Amino acid sequence: MADLVTKRLWDTWVRNWHWITDGLAAKGADVRRPKVAPPVGDREQVMDRLQSVWVPPDFVEVLASYSAKVTLYWRLYTDDADVAEDDLPPAAYEEVSGSDADALWDVGKISRLKRDFDRWVASAFPDVSDPWQRSWHNKVPFLEAPNGDLLAFDLSGGTAQCPVVYLSHEGDTDVHGRRLGLDFTDFMTRWSNLGCPGPEFWTLEPFYDRRERRLRDSGPAVDRWKAWVGGAKRRL
Repeated sequence: MADLVTKRLWDTWVRNWHWITDGLAAKGADVRRPKVAPPVGDREQVMDRLQSVWVPPDFVEVLASYSAKVTLYWRLYTDDADVAEDDLPPAAYEEVSGSDADALWDVGKISRLKRDFDRWVASAFPDVSDPWQRSWHNKVPFLEAPNGDLLAFDLSGGTAQCPVVYLSHEGDTDVHGRRLGLDFTDFMTRWSNLGCPGPEFWTLEPFYDRRERRLRDSGPAVDRWKAWVGGAKRRL
């Protein structure tokens, strides 16, 4: 069976995590180099770590073969008077303030996150006949944003392909339920290409394609951001 996530694709993700921290470090931003923990080992070990929480096969493969946990942190200080004007992001990206989730993923936290999420949904949104309440069901969260919002796998269409969706804990109907990628591989490829901003939705907004209903992987908005990250250096 062919790999769901190839070594070549994995290496591209890793290069992009270093690209964003290297580029922003040169501008004087607050960054920490990416940390990639060892893989879990095999599928059976992954399921033991997940305590039988179901996650899509491509995510299982990443956990088993590439890394159990990845941390990435960067933050821009756009109001810092010591930062040269050329080192500030273009106005279109003024909300792109950083990447500061505890981890891009962490196998050790998923079962607790799922357990707490299910309890909350059962208490707050029990009526699956109501479209809004139903939107919280059949989800498996794998990443919690600092503001309490979640990124989750959407199982409502079955398990053949599980989109990554955004869940707003405050019920923001403009962003709740938005698809960010066709599946984990598609989402992580697109998100890593941008340097993993956010993941709060307002930070992702400049790169979101509402027609395609996922993050952009190319086009002017992406090109300008990438050119800025790799462009002018901090004046010393």
